[in-house]
Amino acid sequence: MKKLFITVLLLCALLMPQTSYAQRDYAEEVASYMIAYDFIEHEEKDYIRIQKKIKKLRKGLDEDLLHDYAIAIAKATQLFPRVGENTIISILYMESRFKNEVRGDKKRNGNGYWSYGPMQIHLYFWGNTLEELGLKAADLYEPSKSIVFGSWLLDYWIKRKGRKKGIQYYNGANSNQYASNVMKVIRRIQHIG
Repeated sequence: MKKLFITVLLLCALLMPQTSYAQRDYAEEVASYMIAYDFIEHEEKDYIRIQKKIKKLRKGLDEDLLHDYAIAIAKATQLFPRVGENTIISILYMESRFKNEVRGDKKRNGNGYWSYGPMQIHLYFWGNTLEELGLKAADLYEPSKSIVFGSWLLDYWIKRKGRKKGIQYYNGANSNQYASNVMKVIRRIQHIG
């Protein structure tokens, strides 16, 4: 199955235009990851470890939702190893406390647009990309779609700005407080496993 996954990723990479990263169409890139997501198999030990980390942060989470999160995080970690499972889990905790049908405050966002889903994808910045993917804001309530899109964004910023600044850019905040808070959560869970 791993050979199939690698083949799908290589095929997606070959089909993408051979231009610089900044010039690529974001929707095509995210779409290739969403397609590859369906072909990834996660290992049971990864799934169990991720569940333990989530349970440490959020007790009493519905078992079905916990299952969906653990699978989505395990697969996203394979797609975006630079981001890593601890960062994905920590961002989910900071942004939504592992609630799937969460919508951010458009007043707090400062531009009249909502943020949607567990990874709080901001429509002001990413609405056009979602539209090109054929997704609606409500689709981001599904953990797998929100986590793949959010992990892609994290990877994008971490690749360009480094880990701490990349996390800060993901949030869009002007201060480093958000990244510092995410790092604190990472420290809480990094020993589990």
